[in-house]
Amino acid sequence: MCDALGDDGLQGFADGDRRARLADLKTKLARHRARRMGSSSAPGVVPASPRISDEVPLMTVRLFGGVEISIGGVPVDISTFRKPKIKTLLAVLVLHRGKEVARREILDILWPGSSGQRAVNNFYSLWSALRRALGDGYGNCPYLVRHQTSCMVDARYVRSDIDEFEELCRTLFFGRPEVGAWMDAFARLQDDFSCDLLPSEMDSPYIDHLRRSYRGKLVDAYTAAADRLCDIGESQAALWFAHAAFEKSQKREDVYCVLMRAQMLAGQRSLAMETFMECKAFMAEELGMDLSERMMRLHRDLISNASDGSLVSERMERCMTADVLK
Repeated sequence: MCDALGDDGLQGFADGDRRARLADLKTKLARHRARRMGSSSAPGVVPASPRISDEVPLMTVRLFGGVEISIGGVPVDISTFRKPKIKTLLAVLVLHRGKEVARREILDILWPGSSGQRAVNNFYSLWSALRRALGDGYGNCPYLVRHQTSCMVDARYVRSDIDEFEELCRTLFFGRPEVGAWMDAFARLQDDFSCDLLPSEMDSPYIDHLRRSYRGKLVDAYTAAADRLCDIGESQAALWFAHAAFEKSQKREDVYCVLMRAQMLAGQRSLAMETFMECKAFMAEELGMDLSERMMRLHRDLISNASDGSLVSERMERCMTADVLK
């Protein structure tokens, strides 16, 4: 049957299905608005109290690796976000996770240095464009809420990948180490969060600050997980996390430490020595600092455990020891 229809026919079915789903979503949004406003057809009838409606389709927003939006499982065409900064405005609201954001703060983030009234006018224009992009086509948008001096997303109807990211990091920081579950968490982090937050938003100091913060939190989670897996003797799993942390940041001594520890636990002593020397050079040449006691203790353990010369030769041991003492 597919051959008989051809590509154009199949495309027609796909487009028709998508239009039908969008129409259904618009109907649900309209019903939600009607329920919130209540019936006004009869005089003296008190409007119904607003309540959470199961018929409002959930909006999902992804910010890692770029903005992706879906409403009720239907992707929103990002090309409709034509105005500059519209994605940044949505990101700012989503990153506050249902908390009010003062309009003054938004103006400072989006238009730093702009005159007061001009920035306000820009904000209202951008807000209207965002409502249209996320609305049902009839002027309704339950996902965005604006008060007199602040605005927010309605957390009842909005989910983001920030929530999943935080959950995964908490698991690695505070959960009980379990290799199977933690490797699943590792796979999810690698698949969905290996790219930076909003990588294309390069002109916003606010977004850049958050981007670096979330990148640092990911490295923290990888490093903590590797250390905790070393504590229970799971060297191979620890190596995965330690290497991932090292790929993200080669300017942190704690990352060098956990990678060296995992390599030693896995029997990779020559690689552990290389990691030690790289860390020593980094600390001295770029930071002008001595190695920490933890790193020196790992080095002493590595030397003493390799005294038989099986993985680290005696000549290499003498050279490394002499270099450390310089």
